[in-house]
Amino acid sequence: MKQGMKRDEQVDWRTSTSLASIGIELAASVLIGAFLGNRLDLYFHTKPWLMVGGLFLGAAAGFYSIYKQVAAVSRDENDKAPK
Repeated sequence: MKQGMKRDEQVDWRTSTSLASIGIELAASVLIGAFLGNRLDLYFHTKPWLMVGGLFLGAAAGFYSIYKQVAAVSRDENDKAPK
């Protein structure tokens, strides 16, 4: 634990940095899906259909990852709440 930082402050900091990475994670998923779809389009000569499919799959993967991350943070917040 950092010097001068309470446990609750450290947990809040960890939660906020976890949630701050959501945008980067979604963008990376979409870009990776589009890139892989584009590569497959070049290989199979189906331009632009596999790239569009890759975009949708990347977005779906990104949103699923966001859902898991938010659910974990919500679960941690509920566990931390006074009973």
